[in-house]
Amino acid sequence: MIRLSINRPTTVAMIYIAIAAVGVASFLDIPVELLPDVEYPQLSINTNWPGASPEVVEAFLTAPLESATQQVRGVRKIESESSEAQSSITVEFARGTDMDFARLELGERIQSIRDDLPPDVRPQVALYIPREFQTGERVDMRYTFSGSYTFERLRDYAEEELRPQLVGLDGIEEVAVWGGDDREIRIELDRARMEAFGVRPFDVAQALNAAELIRTAGKLRRDNTEWLVSIRNDVEAAAELESLIVVPDTLGTGEVVRVADVARIHDSTADPTQYFRIDGRPAIMIALVRGVGTNALRVAETVKAKIEALRGELLPGTRLTLEYDGSREVERQLTDLRLRALAAAIVIFLVLLLFLGSFRTAGIVFATVVFSVLIAVNLLYFGKFSLNVLTMAGLAMGFGLMVDNSIVVLENIYRRRRAGGEESHEAADKGTRQVALPIVAGTFTTVIVFLPFLYLQGELRLYYLPFAYAVGFSLLASLFVAFTFVPGLAARALAGGGPRTQASDRPPFYVRFYRGVLSFALDHPIVVILLTAGAFAGSYRLFDEHVVRGAIWGRGWGQETYIQIIFNMPRGAELQRTDQLVREFETKLATIPEIERFTANVMPERALHARHLPGLAGEHLRAGRHQGADGGLLVSVRRRRGAGLRVRAVVLRRRRLAAYLYDQAARLQLRDRPRDRRGPGAAAEPLQPGARGRHQRQ
Repeated sequence: MIRLSINRPTTVAMIYIAIAAVGVASFLDIPVELLPDVEYPQLSINTNWPGASPEVVEAFLTAPLESATQQVRGVRKIESESSEAQSSITVEFARGTDMDFARLELGERIQSIRDDLPPDVRPQVALYIPREFQTGERVDMRYTFSGSYTFERLRDYAEEELRPQLVGLDGIEEVAVWGGDDREIRIELDRARMEAFGVRPFDVAQALNAAELIRTAGKLRRDNTEWLVSIRNDVEAAAELESLIVVPDTLGTGEVVRVADVARIHDSTADPTQYFRIDGRPAIMIALVRGVGTNALRVAETVKAKIEALRGELLPGTRLTLEYDGSREVERQLTDLRLRALAAAIVIFLVLLLFLGSFRTAGIVFATVVFSVLIAVNLLYFGKFSLNVLTMAGLAMGFGLMVDNSIVVLENIYRRRRAGGEESHEAADKGTRQVALPIVAGTFTTVIVFLPFLYLQGELRLYYLPFAYAVGFSLLASLFVAFTFVPGLAARALAGGGPRTQASDRPPFYVRFYRGVLSFALDHPIVVILLTAGAFAGSYRLFDEHVVRGAIWGRGWGQETYIQIIFNMPRGAELQRTDQLVREFETKLATIPEIERFTANVMPERALHARHLPGLAGEHLRAGRHQGADGGLLVSVRRRRGAGLRVRAVVLRRRRLAAYLYDQAARLQLRDRPRDRRGPGAAAEPLQPGARGRHQRQ
């Protein structure tokens, strides 16, 4: 291989041109995401039930879901946790289970017990993500659809016009519409008329059930084709229900009893169970989930382009607002890694130039880093890996190791050229062969360090494997480049004469410096041992006190701080009472010019308001725990010069609002919340207790 690369320079050049072309194409097409998209044999079932105690959640929510889950094939273990207003179930499957099929079957089992679960409770089945890698968001993008229309009109438009156009986008797996009013047809039975006609409630229910049916009529065969013929009957309007026959004409008198004879039918909307508003206007939430293995950045660009195209077709006075975009965090983290990698590459080149003293030599060594990375990207792409934080960290980690192999080969070739007067081809051949075994041994010694990753046990194994593969691919690629690219190019670079020699016999400055350090170390071994022990102890202390453990996300990692205002209503407070209080609160927030946007989510026993305040992480005004109704606000503050001082003013205003709530028999909690609610840095010590209403003191 070494001799071939020296004697066939054109062939080697074509090979590396092909590597570069394929590498660039792979880099542009490789899936980009924040974390490795692995398929661990676990699914999670998360369900929210606002206001329910842990005991009630366990009895009426967790237990039925566990019972249904046990019937799914391949289930190995089920773990559940019931807390206030929330149920979390983790289902582990046997290795080799088709997780797509398991997820589908689990969804069917949950749907079969849907009537046994509490109303308005929607279990969400998702792929399991280890706690260390959780980012708090399953949804990749979230838009709000708001305007001066009723909830019902906004929801119908979102369901019928917007959702179908978003579902068909490349890379989108699921589009969900939340909020709004559901249509409801109410049937009020008249007991007196039912007794007069001799009709039972069961008769009316049977007639209604028969109105919504899908029945098989038979099969139609023609030539070699067979069609299944079915009859479908859907009720579209309340008038159709009024004409349904409850008691047929069995005596031939022509008299039948219809639903309208024994009941009154109202076509209306269901009682609201939730209000969602943006800047005080009704809004609908549209959540988008991308498919497995898709490029997060590319999917986000596709969705944004489609949304922009739809803006001109929206209802007058409505707007689509991007509330959450997971690709922003992916892009920010990957851009940060790219900049760090670029900075590392520049530093490597400058160091090479400083110590090698030649642009040509430094360029050869630096080119080996570029080609090693391109080869590693090719291997990642064809190995079905994605470009994420871990794989990019693995590539960046290998930069220094990639340089080592090439420098050793190149310096040995130059040394033989200077010392023995060998021809360039001979020096390249013998110089590379002379150091081949040590280089191979050293490279595989480093690669073997990552071999234990293959034998890791537990859920993190599949997440760290891409990191190990990225480092291994880059090191093996550097070995290939050092034995093909470097000798071939060095033979051509030395063909016109030997490398530049020193003008004097005086060694370089770094050799003189190292000689002095080495002499001191040999003369004072005790001092060296003490300095080494002190450096180890100091490093361990810094690691123990300042390095965040137990989560992959460090404090402040990609977190945008919000201010979340949660106020607790008295036990048994009605939804309309909570909504009234939230509206009064919204009116006061609208007068603060620093606020860019605020959203309200009002639910039975909860209403949520929060605001985005950069630079306020860690300052909390928080109330104690309460088992009654609660609520809150979410607010975003503009980024502008001098915002820090104005943010402090907003905090003071919040405290005055807490005093206002004192007369409303409510409590107030105010806390800073990062966008990732489950990430580190989301918690902080409270500054002072919130206001507490009179009724709660009783």
